[in-house]
Amino acid sequence: MMKIINICFLWLFVSTILNAGSIQKTEGTNNVPKDSLISKSNPDSSIVHNLFLSIGYMQMRSTHGSIFRGCSLILGYRYSPYVYYGFGIKYAYTYYHFDNDWYLHHLKFLPVFVFARLNFMKNRMITPYFHLSTGITFINYEKEDKHTIGHPYSVSEQGLYFNSGFGCAIKIGKHFTPVLEAGFQGFHMSFNQLAVNPHGVNLQIGVVLW
Repeated sequence: MMKIINICFLWLFVSTILNAGSIQKTEGTNNVPKDSLISKSNPDSSIVHNLFLSIGYMQMRSTHGSIFRGCSLILGYRYSPYVYYGFGIKYAYTYYHFDNDWYLHHLKFLPVFVFARLNFMKNRMITPYFHLSTGITFINYEKEDKHTIGHPYSVSEQGLYFNSGFGCAIKIGKHFTPVLEAGFQGFHMSFNQLAVNPHGVNLQIGVVLW
C-alpha cells in the first residue's frame, strides 16, 4: 500500500512541476514572433546547454539531537529561467541515534529522488528560490533494544524521502554557481510512530555546474 502511495505522490509532484513550467514559459509570449520564443525564454535553447550537475554537502540536526552529514548529486535540466528539475541521489550517515527507546548505530540513508527548483527571479547575480525533493530512501542500521543490549542486529528497510526549503544561487561565472539552502528534511516519512524517521532542520551548501 505504501509503495502505491509513493508512486501516486511522485506522479502528482512531476505533473505539478511541468504544469508550472508551462505557465511560466507562456507568460510574456503574447505578441512575440513565434521564431523568437525560445530565445526569449532561454538564451541557450539547446538541451545540452540547459543540463546541469549539482553537487552538495548537507548537515541535518534531527528532532532527537542527532547530527546527520552527507552529500548529494543531482543531474537536472533548466526547463525555463524559473523552473529547474531533475533526478538525484544522496548519502547520509551518523554513528549513533536514539529513537523510540532503541539504540541505533551506523545509520546509513540512500535517498533516490526527483527534484524541482522554482526561482523567484531570473538573470540575477543572487537568485532566491524554493526547492522540493521527494523519493524513496534505502535504509540500513544496527539496532539494539532493552532485550538485545550488547547484541545489535542489522535492519534494512525503505521509506518515503522528503526535503523542502529555500535557497539562493550566487552566479559568479557562466558555468559555476554556488548555492546555499536551508529547510526541512525527513528520510523515512511515515504516520507510524514506531518507524525510525530521522527528520529535522537541514542546511546544505553546494555548487551547480553547467
